[in-house]
Amino acid sequence: MSGRNSTEPIIHQNEPVLRISGRYRDFAVYETAILGFLCHASGVASAAAHIRLAAQDRPVYSFGSRRQHPAIAAMVERAAWIGGVDGVSNTCAPEGIPLAGTMPHAFVMCYPGTEEAWSAFARGAGPEVPRIMLADTFADEKMEAVRAAACGAKAVRLDTPRSRRGNMRAIIEEVRWELDIHGYPDVKIFLSGGLTRADVAAYRDIVDAFGVGGGDRERAGDRLCNGHRRGRGEAHRKARETKRRKAGLRDAGRPAGHAAPRRPGAGGHSAAPRPLHQERHRRRAPGDG
Repeated sequence: MSGRNSTEPIIHQNEPVLRISGRYRDFAVYETAILGFLCHASGVASAAAHIRLAAQDRPVYSFGSRRQHPAIAAMVERAAWIGGVDGVSNTCAPEGIPLAGTMPHAFVMCYPGTEEAWSAFARGAGPEVPRIMLADTFADEKMEAVRAAACGAKAVRLDTPRSRRGNMRAIIEEVRWELDIHGYPDVKIFLSGGLTRADVAAYRDIVDAFGVGGGDRERAGDRLCNGHRRGRGEAHRKARETKRRKAGLRDAGRPAGHAAPRRPGAGGHSAAPRPLHQERHRRRAPGDG
């Protein structure tokens, strides 16, 4: 795992990250909590580091608070900052970490139209807050992007759900083209919405900044936290598939009309009743209750 925009690992593979000396009985009660601290935070930081490397020189901001319990928001943002993000969106972040954010869809929907929402945001936000306007709430992304630029946006944010995206690269290219031909070449494009490391790598040449946290972060954290259990599950799945495949080959080798032998009681059928003399013999067996 690398940290703070550096390619030099701060946690090396197969290297202990914590050593505890003493009698195990004295600290065993804390083992689960200690592992939880290390695992969750390092998982978030590792996911952020992967995104940071994929984005190269593009700014990356942590937008993952809506995918985490609020009680651990400070830890999550700190871990993302260690992993290399340029800023975080949650104001509960530890002091010293840069804050960054835009506007939610719900804010835009509180107004009769997008222009009214953007204007209210511009009036109410402090001068230190960048005028980044959400441009995909009511209309086509490229149409809202041009209208947001006309309202004074320094950047437009595209947060289109995957269910409505289609070819996202084509959408981004159309937005960039429309902004340029309408006289807004300096208006930047900010992309968010469940982005994975692959998405960031694919769009970094046409996107100016990324908001991440709903894609790779949970998967990487889950993979790191539950890797051993998931690994066993994968092995069991492969074993079941191999067993089914072998069973299929055996069935394929039988003559037509000959079914595989079935053990008594399998497949929902009742087991054949015991002959009476066997039942009597069983009842008379020594030690039988």
